[in-house]
Order: sequence, then C-alpha cells, then structure tokens
Amino acid sequence: MTWKFALAILVIVVGGRPVAALAQQPARPAPAQEAQTAGYNVTYCAGFISENPLNEGLRVAAGEESGAKTQFVSGDIVYLNVGAGWIVNPGGEYAVLRRVQDMVRREVFPGQYLRLLQLGLMYQEVGRLRVNMVRPGSATATVLHTCDAVSVGDVCIPFNTKQEPLIQTGRRLDMFAPPSGKTTGTIVAGKGFTMLLGQRDVVYLDIGGKEGVTLGQYYRVYRPFDRPNDLFQKASMQYPTHIASLQVSPRLTPLQQKELPRDILGELVIIHVEGKSATGLITSIRRPIVVGDYVELQ
Repeated sequence: MTWKFALAILVIVVGGRPVAALAQQPARPAPAQEAQTAGYNVTYCAGFISENPLNEGLRVAAGEESGAKTQFVSGDIVYLNVGAGWIVNPGGEYAVLRRVQDMVRREVFPGQYLRLLQLGLMYQEVGRLRVNMVRPGSATATVLHTCDAVSVGDVCIPFNTKQEPLIQTGRRLDMFAPPSGKTTGTIVAGKGFTMLLGQRDVVYLDIGGKEGVTLGQYYRVYRPFDRPNDLFQKASMQYPTHIASLQVSPRLTPLQQKELPRDILGELVIIHVEGKSATGLITSIRRPIVVGDYVELQ
C-alpha cells in the first residue's frame, strides 16, 4: 500500500467525514464560557414578588382557533382584551405574567405565609409577545418566547430588558466561614413552591432593595444548629438521653444549641430585586437547601 493510498483512506474514514470538513466545523464554546451568565431562561423566567400590585388591565383574551385553544407557545397568535387607547402602536413587546399562590398552603416553617403576604404578590414570568395589530377594542400579538404555556387570562405588562448577572465560576465555598455581619435574610419560598432546593434552583428572599440588596450580589446560605425555622426542630430535640441505665446522649439546652457552629449549605446570586424582596439563583451547594434557611451577604 502506497502512502498516497493510505492517506486517501484516512481522509474518508476519520469520524465518518473528510478531515477537511472536520476542520471547517465551528468550535463549540467552552463550558466556562457558556456559564458566564444566568441565561435567558433563568433571567426572564425566574419570577418575583412585587411589593405593589401590577396594572393587570391588559390580558390575553383568546387566540386563534376561535377560542377552542386556551394555551399558546412560541409562534402562536393571541388576542388581547384591549386595543387603541391602551396600546399606542404595533411592534411593542410585552412580558406575560401570571399571579401565583400556593394552593396547598402547608407551611415549611412557622409564619411562612404571613411573611409572604407581607412581601407582596408573587408573579410567575410566563413569556413574551409582540403586538402586530391594534384595533379599537382589541389587539393581535405573536408569542415570541415562553417559559410556560401562555394561557387565557395571563397579564401583559411592557417588556423591559434585564441585566444578566455574571456567574463567577470556580468560587470556593468556605464551610467554616464566620458570620459576615452584613445583610441577612431568609429563603421564604422556592419557584413553584418547591421545598427542597438544589443547584440552579430559583428562590425568593425576604430582603430587597430597601435592605441594600443589588443585582449580582453573592449570598451565603446557612442553617443555625438550633434551626429556629424548622417545624420539626422541637420534636427532633426530644430524643432519649438514656436507654435503661445507659446514657446515650446529652440533651442540649437552647443556649448550648445557639453556641454551636452553623452549617454552611451553599451560595446564591441575586438575579432580580424588588423593594422588599429579591429573587436568587443557587449557584453551589454542599448539601440540600430547604425553604426557611438563612442567607447573608458575603
């Protein structure tokens, strides 16, 4: 076999494609480059708790197929309930929102729902649409993006571009970090009212712009040893100290519990800020985080 013939075989066989074709393929970004921001589907789909009710006058009234279809995705045409006088010109973009509440209403920590009521109204970010045509009493729009299916009755407000905070890769989580003495708060809910939380989950905090919270800040997530926000803490501390005449464990007093080290669980970055609340994205964890855990500014 001559070297020319061998080279020809190599060109045909490698990867099932010619080497020249492989060389022309665009290089994929490195994972570190892809993870520099939270991403569109997090930044514009995370949801928030608004201190004041939003203007909910503009809503999705119906869509194509004469009302037989009530949910819509990207590319679908929807009809809005108001037109000229509310919408000035075609071409405007609107964020689609949905007010949400936990129908189960089972508290994860004592006073959770009172805390949520004090913060305001929780809105789910559903998607984005662009107005095509404005009529005297209605408007037609195209769904551009969906986080969840757009539904009849969803609220539309003017769309505003958001700044996507940078995700700092390679951060070291200090499991023995002492209290920073800076702003502290509580995780009062997870997106979708999830109780158990992990990396890349979205959470809502009971601190916001009024406490100095700003976009891109990093907060340490921790749990005190005495776990005051744990519904089961009191029961869990009623363990037996003796079995027959054998002492198996001392029972710690509340004061002794407060003096023991806290548990560092992970970190989160702030991706949205309201007056009394903030939305965070969990960026790293040591162990599962639960609603009711605490956060502090690093």
